[in-house]
Amino acid sequence: QFLRHTFAWHVEDMDLYSINFLHYGAEKIWYSASAADGQKLERIAATIFPNSANRCGQFLRHKMHIINPSLITARGVNLTRVVHRAGEYVISFPYA
Repeated sequence: QFLRHTFAWHVEDMDLYSINFLHYGAEKIWYSASAADGQKLERIAATIFPNSANRCGQFLRHKMHIINPSLITARGVNLTRVVHRAGEYVISFPYA
């Protein structure tokens, strides 16, 4: 059983919607940037991880980079924070 879990910032594969159901267990916290701020978040990530950005222009799709949300908001990206509880769905939209 996981006590803590993290998942990297990313854009969904093929820019599709995502649907997630939490069957049981501890709450999950989700952070999302709006579609309007999606490219800005990608530029910020590229400045934080320049080696990865230089190797691949779509490096966030590799789901390997974790950034503290406070670093993102400090650079002007508005994030939405969602608390995902057992028995609930979270649906994310492309580039959101």
